[in-house]
Amino acid sequence: MCAPATRNADHDVRRFDLIFSAPVLVRIEEEIVNFMPNVVGVSVRNIHNHETNTNTTVWYIPEVDEVIRAVKALNGCQGDSGWNGFLYFSY
Repeated sequence: MCAPATRNADHDVRRFDLIFSAPVLVRIEEEIVNFMPNVVGVSVRNIHNHETNTNTTVWYIPEVDEVIRAVKALNGCQGDSGWNGFLYFSY
């Protein structure tokens, strides 16, 4: 929803998916260095997953934190984050 509004305001927009990226931090650096954005949005679908076969919950917050910190450190761009339940956590 943000990308069309941003494009309509005559800004360049690029998006990429980290789902199959490895190593993630290298891919983030490549994208940011090549595009040099002024603003970066990070969207996260799941902050956890419940493994039914082991009855355990796996949390992805450390990985999300690592991505957000990397984005902010690369060129000082502004950042914004959002995911299901984002308001429950303070960043």
